[in-house]
Amino acid sequence: LTASCIDLQSPLGAIRGANADIALSSLLPLTAPPNQSFTATRIDAPVPLERITAKFSIDQEKMQLGLQSASADIAGGQVTLAPLTLSLAPVPATEGELHLANVDLTPLLAAAGLAMRVTTDAHVDGVVPFSLTPEGLRFANGRVAANAPGRLSIKREALTASVGTGA
Repeated sequence: LTASCIDLQSPLGAIRGANADIALSSLLPLTAPPNQSFTATRIDAPVPLERITAKFSIDQEKMQLGLQSASADIAGGQVTLAPLTLSLAPVPATEGELHLANVDLTPLLAAAGLAMRVTTDAHVDGVVPFSLTPEGLRFANGRVAANAPGRLSIKREALTASVGTGA
């Protein structure tokens, strides 16, 4: 299966310039050996992803998608997923790690609706473990730190509004 420069919709947003080169070893059950490729120019998510690349395998019999590598440019930096296996079962349970390199916090705060309360001039690196379960996406025990001197400003209203006290 080869696809070139396709635009499509996804739950994350519009995918632009998608390319795929997938060699299927079986149609029933659907099976593709490791290192099948997918790339896209851009995903119009709340914080856009650019230059997306992924290498993967598919094993429908085991109901799994094996992700050998995945990366994208985001907010002036790069995010990379450590290799993982995604369950294609109706009740998925997956664990993985998201690696951040030189990611600018400003667009992330704006997408979270915090730009009016929190401003920053900082780029971060880090590793954020996550789990995807029927209860949703959860992040736990991650470590993110500024990779150079920066600035963080939090308006007083942001703190007092969150705890429900007066000024």
